[in-house]
Amino acid sequence: MKRYKKVEKRPDGTWITESQDVTRRPFPLIAQEPLMPYLLDRLKQVRSGYLFPSPRRPGRPLSRAWAFKLARRMEDASNIPCWPHAFRSWRASQLVSDYSFELLDLIDFFTWEKMDTALGYTRRGPWGLAKKMRPLPQYLPQTPSREVT
Repeated sequence: MKRYKKVEKRPDGTWITESQDVTRRPFPLIAQEPLMPYLLDRLKQVRSGYLFPSPRRPGRPLSRAWAFKLARRMEDASNIPCWPHAFRSWRASQLVSDYSFELLDLIDFFTWEKMDTALGYTRRGPWGLAKKMRPLPQYLPQTPSREVT
């Protein structure tokens, strides 16, 4: 659920926002992905329809403050740096790496309005670019071996 829209950037770098209650459109998940059994189990447990429901307000999504608390607990338990948008970042990076999503694919998948958001996730770096390269074709013609009789 998206609760605020950035309207204007202030000179000090902060944003003027506008309140809104908008849910993002549904997006596909492939059943064979490694974390799907855990995701489906979690959705069966929560009953509210939200993957992360509010512990204080039944039927509502997790607030921003609670999302940060949850991320901090996960970070403490796993020793992996975690913050609420890390999940989106990890998913976008995984879509690029495992499914070869390109810039426009990410924009469509996440329904982002600005290309800048997707640019950060589609950068593969030198190892990712090397992985995309196909083996070089053989430029020298192969001569058939001849047996001497």
